[in-house]
Amino acid sequence: MKPEIIVVLSIFVGFIVLEVLFTQFFRKEKQVKGDGWVDFLSTLMLTIITQPIVVLCGGLVAALLVPQYADVLKDWPWLAVFALFLIFDDMTQYWWHQITHSTPWLYKLHRPHHQAEYLSIRIVYRNNIFYYFLMPGLWFTGVLIYLGGGWVCAVYIVMKMTIIYGAHSDIRWDRPSIRLSGSPPSCG
Repeated sequence: MKPEIIVVLSIFVGFIVLEVLFTQFFRKEKQVKGDGWVDFLSTLMLTIITQPIVVLCGGLVAALLVPQYADVLKDWPWLAVFALFLIFDDMTQYWWHQITHSTPWLYKLHRPHHQAEYLSIRIVYRNNIFYYFLMPGLWFTGVLIYLGGGWVCAVYIVMKMTIIYGAHSDIRWDRPSIRLSGSPPSCG
């Protein structure tokens, strides 16, 4: 297993352990029957099946369409490749999320994420599997890796997932910033 995947999994498990110890990971307030299974199966499907398939397919599409550009990013400056991930993964994920909230048929794919009436690391991946198959950022990530950006993706994905996990966990690690700003964060 790649080191960055081990780090991301360790961070995920770390948030799980913190929730087990401090916020009733297995029995969230307002949890309804079946929520635990939905959370578990969604996480399993995305991390083991959907996400790897989509990223791989993004790379395969790039290999078919622009084979001459394989590894073209390997000699680019780190910051430039990092910026490409911010634009083609992070920004497209933001816009994808916004579009799903304003397009009824797409929102049906995303609705499970917001149906949980609790905040938890458990809901990070709680979406319909087709939501992720259609997510442009995953496809672009596959393209950027094919183009030679994998060496930057390793650092980028650790940073991105740490932020996402922290935003969804009910461990209030961000309490000092909430006190400063006067308002709690919301799960978009």
